[in-house]
Amino acid sequence: MPPLQFSKYRNITPQTPKREDWYSLPGNGATALGSESSNGLAANANFLAFRSPAGHVSITPLNSPSPRRVHSESVLNLTVPSPASDFDISQLDPALLLTGSDDGSLRAFSLPSAPSDPSAPLTLDNVPSPTSITAAHQRRIECVAFHPSARGVAASAGGVEVKIFDLASTSELCAWDGHGDTVFSVAWKPDASLLATTSRSTHLRIFDPRNANPVLSTPAHLGPKPSRALFLSASSTYLATSGTSKRLARELKLWDARKLDKAVDERDLEGSGGVTVLMWDPDASLLMMGCRGSPTLTWFELHPHLSTPSTPGIARYTHPTPLSTFTTVPKLSLDALTCEIVRTVAGSSDGNFIVPVSWKLPRRRYGEFEREIYPDTYGTAPALTGAEWKAGKNGEVARVEVDPAKRLLGPSATPASLKFESSASPAPTPTSTQKPSETTAAPAATPSILPSSPSSVTSPTGAAAFPESAGSLVSPPVPAKAPTAASLAATAKFASLKQSSFRFVSGKGSPKFDYPPSLPASFPSDAEYLVYARPWLALPIAGSGGRVAVLKAVDGSFGRLPPVVPSLVGGSDVACVVIDEWKEGRVVCGYDDGKIRVWDVPAEGVKEDQYAPTSVINAHDSRVNILLFHPVAKDLLISASPERGEASIKVWDMSKEGGSEARRIGHHKAPIFAMAWSPDGSKIATVSKDKKLRVVDARSGKLEGEADCAEGGKGGRLVWAGERIFVVGFGRGSSRQIEVHDSTSLAKLATVLIDVSPSLLSVQFDSDTNLLYLTGRGESAVRIWELSQEKPFARDLTRYETGGLQQGFALCGKAECDVKAIEVAKAWRLTTSSIELVSFTVPRTRPELFQDDLFPPTTDRSGTSLTASAWLAGSNASLPKVSLKPADMVPLSEAPTATSPVTKRAMPKERILTDEEKREQMMANMLKVAREAEEKEKEANEDFERDDSEWD
Repeated sequence: MPPLQFSKYRNITPQTPKREDWYSLPGNGATALGSESSNGLAANANFLAFRSPAGHVSITPLNSPSPRRVHSESVLNLTVPSPASDFDISQLDPALLLTGSDDGSLRAFSLPSAPSDPSAPLTLDNVPSPTSITAAHQRRIECVAFHPSARGVAASAGGVEVKIFDLASTSELCAWDGHGDTVFSVAWKPDASLLATTSRSTHLRIFDPRNANPVLSTPAHLGPKPSRALFLSASSTYLATSGTSKRLARELKLWDARKLDKAVDERDLEGSGGVTVLMWDPDASLLMMGCRGSPTLTWFELHPHLSTPSTPGIARYTHPTPLSTFTTVPKLSLDALTCEIVRTVAGSSDGNFIVPVSWKLPRRRYGEFEREIYPDTYGTAPALTGAEWKAGKNGEVARVEVDPAKRLLGPSATPASLKFESSASPAPTPTSTQKPSETTAAPAATPSILPSSPSSVTSPTGAAAFPESAGSLVSPPVPAKAPTAASLAATAKFASLKQSSFRFVSGKGSPKFDYPPSLPASFPSDAEYLVYARPWLALPIAGSGGRVAVLKAVDGSFGRLPPVVPSLVGGSDVACVVIDEWKEGRVVCGYDDGKIRVWDVPAEGVKEDQYAPTSVINAHDSRVNILLFHPVAKDLLISASPERGEASIKVWDMSKEGGSEARRIGHHKAPIFAMAWSPDGSKIATVSKDKKLRVVDARSGKLEGEADCAEGGKGGRLVWAGERIFVVGFGRGSSRQIEVHDSTSLAKLATVLIDVSPSLLSVQFDSDTNLLYLTGRGESAVRIWELSQEKPFARDLTRYETGGLQQGFALCGKAECDVKAIEVAKAWRLTTSSIELVSFTVPRTRPELFQDDLFPPTTDRSGTSLTASAWLAGSNASLPKVSLKPADMVPLSEAPTATSPVTKRAMPKERILTDEEKREQMMANMLKVAREAEEKEKEANEDFERDDSEWD
């Protein structure tokens, strides 16, 4: 009879630090789950990441080997336009984090360097912006997973699709959409030769994503809850899965990929209903498990090659409250000198704490490294590049020693952080999306991906995929390949991004007009529903005759609007509205009958319906859909109309009575979606339904250039800023994006994804701060982007979220902003229940100073000297710049450097005595008092003692 074999890890016990040393979150962060398939936590050697309630991903230093209390200043929020459904941190690059969002996009973040002092808080200046954006899926991304051996490569699952992306080039390497139902989880084999997935159809599938034919498939867990899968090692054929049965009982199963008709081992787990998260330690062959909604962490030791495939752990950890999110810390971040084998991190369901649990082997004495319990673990040097893996090569990351005295990251130097550009992503590599026939595993027929003989197992790419394990699940060390010249060149091209001064801009709205009138159903959905020029607000309202309400937006006129608002009645359905900023009170409207009607609103406002405009211009044969005043010259207006068969643009001299047509511009065969003046007003840019961007000379009508743009063809908006033209429109499907074109050659420089939505975005641009405000009708968010002349051209800063659904948005002039309150912008926002004034501010530590980095000299729009006739004659002019600095404020750039106040050093607290020490101290005091009393009594007796002769 062979001797009994006992595991060296059977006695591991969980240990938790004191409650004050838990990760105490600023706000409910740990409970905020995106996709039900997400772990909710992720960790690498530097950072711990979790999802905030707002849908963003937050990071905090891991502070190995012992955690510390998390303060708000040590948490960095990685803002994403759409809520993050899942996220992962690369183990091969400590500064790379990937998020998958509800809008189907992937965003890669280049994280700041971890502080050398673990107790030092991260500075807010290190908050990164997303540096790589990829429109990955048409549906929400359920899960993401980094490639185990190639840096900058990741897998994502959305809907029925699984795709592999190279994040550096934002290109798609391969894809497969043969699941038939929503994918729940994706798991890489450690050498990246195979991929395992689980889906709502209850099937476990194993395939090579580079050539997904054939596919091994078998029903794994029949319950409705999301299931999980993971490979145990690169040198074995075994997998573990967790899920629920039809009766919602939790299950753990072990599988041999060579024979999927029946599980190698099955275990029923305690509890029911929750999703079981698997956390695997390949070095010790320990499987840690946590169930959402359960307070208990359990573990199994797996050895599927033996007669007893799994052994449940003796000790378990039970938290006072239920847990909801789970992950493990990398082996190289553990305290090996105290025999810490695994460290799990779990978030409490109440969202207040993230609890680190160290699983240690008890020893009489600590301080020495025990080689027998710490085999070599995976390092951080990649084994291959994404191109090599795509070409069919497999590889496992080289192993390194865990001994702190000999610890190395691997054969290569510490990996440099990948930096990604937000420029246009190249066209995705054409991939086959046809559904290969799935092969259901059965003993009688073994698919070609796995031969029946264990000794001759080969991968589809020719490398050995499943050699028979001799006992241990740990594969032998694989020599790491030195970085190639191509990989070093690819890494060198990435550049870090300069942080924006406006990255912390926030908005606060206050209603000014309550219960605005209903909007007309006939008003075009691509027109602006709210326009503003101080002090007038104009908006179309429901009613016969094409009504436009004009409100005076000054103090004293705010409040609840009457049931019937006096308006301008044109006699035809209104199609567009614009207010002349050079002549106060001039409101110009375009109508369906092709006419332009000009109204002069009295200083006291519109007190009753007005039916007689100041002038009527017979402008076009069909609807006037666009009106724009010249940015520099007064009394100059352009209009656009689809006409009949050919769209036209006309320039009007409004200084002449009744308006006079000064120029007519053609070149457009399709309806025009949007127009924009060049900054000096000499050229006009247009985007039209034929997916063309055109630039024409506004005086001669000559076509300056033409280029393809907005391939979605569902509408667009234009912003001409400096030497760049930004087209906000649609890509393929419903992806909303920003295209960047050179204003001279019209060459496309970049394409930046915004999100996925069918709603057309309205744009408002602040040329002083280069901030772009994007709003969609029927949405509740105002997205704020920063535009620049160089890469990355457009950067997503933040968003202003409100409860009401917006119908229109209009930016105010910079002269209306409160500089002393660091108000960088002010805007009017139309909702179904009110018209509110939104103030956008930036927090600063020295608000008493004039923030000249936020308030550069602004364009003086109080008046212009360029007339329409002078412009038509060929004259150009630029408006002067004025400073916004108040006379009583000192600019920040000229102020002396602030000195931080000297803080008193905290004195060490007095140590609290134990009960035994208190008893000993009390007995010592009593003995001291007794001795002192005895001494006093002895001295008194000596005083009374006298010689007998004294009594004679």
